[in-house]
Amino acid sequence: MATIKDVAKLAGVSVSTASMALNGKGPVSEATRRRVVEAARALQYRPNAIARGLVTRKTRTVGLVLADLTDPYFHEIAKGAEAVLSAAGYAMLLADTDRSPEKERRSIEALCSHQVEGLILAGSGLGSASLVGEVRRHGIEVVAVGPHAAGVPSVGVDNEAVGRAIARHLIERGRRRIAFVGGPPGLGVSEARLQGFLQALAEAELEPFRIIPSDFTPAGGYRAAAQLMAERNPAARPDAVVAANDQMAIGVIKGARELGLTVPAEVAVAGIGDIPTAVFTEPPLTTVALPIRAMGEQAALLLLRALGEAAEKEEEERGAALDFKLVVRAST
Repeated sequence: MATIKDVAKLAGVSVSTASMALNGKGPVSEATRRRVVEAARALQYRPNAIARGLVTRKTRTVGLVLADLTDPYFHEIAKGAEAVLSAAGYAMLLADTDRSPEKERRSIEALCSHQVEGLILAGSGLGSASLVGEVRRHGIEVVAVGPHAAGVPSVGVDNEAVGRAIARHLIERGRRRIAFVGGPPGLGVSEARLQGFLQALAEAELEPFRIIPSDFTPAGGYRAAAQLMAERNPAARPDAVVAANDQMAIGVIKGARELGLTVPAEVAVAGIGDIPTAVFTEPPLTTVALPIRAMGEQAALLLLRALGEAAEKEEEERGAALDFKLVVRAST
């Protein structure tokens, strides 16, 4: 395999001149640059990324910290981020925290030890705010998908507006005993969706039937259904349930059906996210469609701008709120 020394020798220039010519930097004439490029092409030269990283101290590697890689929501975020980063010549390292604050901290430390130039945090923030602050002080750029306790630049949707939209839909359908199944306490996305839900109920002069914290998994939704719907008296159980994500909503539907309840006649169920499986539940799930892949793409673009790889845009530097859409299906 040809090296930069071979290219320099064939082009009749020094190694430093050959390097500057191929990188488009430094005082190199156009004639010399063409000669070096032709030599590189003739030798089928490919830059050694490892060697270049040692010289420039740039690894062109970014870390993506996900709460749960098995969740289709985070899978879509990863796909969006990877597409943008790959096109910009960056590699992406994945870390799955299993929604554990301790594992999240270890993952961030491990990625930084691999000399990533930046981090994208998705679904994190349960215990890493102080660590993220330290990471940024050491020159590693950090952005987030959704709000983060460390106050880093972020992209996402207006989660309070999302919570209001799904609650208003159920109220308009005549539901009055509406329960909410949330994510882990203290997680910004879940708390914002709950606040929007409560605002919509207050507008309609309703009280929440019950609020149950859970874990964003189908099993968590299934357990919540058992807590909410075990009573035989219809007045003692909700006539509608909002789950803070689709995964839990799918679990709620399963739990309701196993308790002998008809969805939506006896209990309507709605989620948030519009993951690919939402349309295949029985009945198909009413939800709020989020631009999940676009959030991954925009987070990657925001990070590239912070790394000086793209022109900054003021609104994206502050953090962008992307559009969402209510998708009404048979579950409500």
